[in-house]
Amino acid sequence: QFIKFKKYQILTLTIIAIVVFILGGLFLGVLISEGTMEIIIPLFIILLLLSIIKVVFFRKKVFIPNKFSVFFSTP
Repeated sequence: QFIKFKKYQILTLTIIAIVVFILGGLFLGVLISEGTMEIIIPLFIILLLLSIIKVVFFRKKVFIPNKFSVFFSTP
């Protein structure tokens, strides 16, 4: 039961991260509304890298079953 709760906690964390990522991207798109994708794409890549770093950081703090750790650690 405790492991199940941990699994759901990790799922909610990833869902929140995805939602924040999408909202951040939309906000940046509105912020830079000149249609210059050359600026938006690198910012998206930076956000993605930051989210990956966050996931790795969470992996060390929160217990994750083998399936999840393999999924997160794959480059």
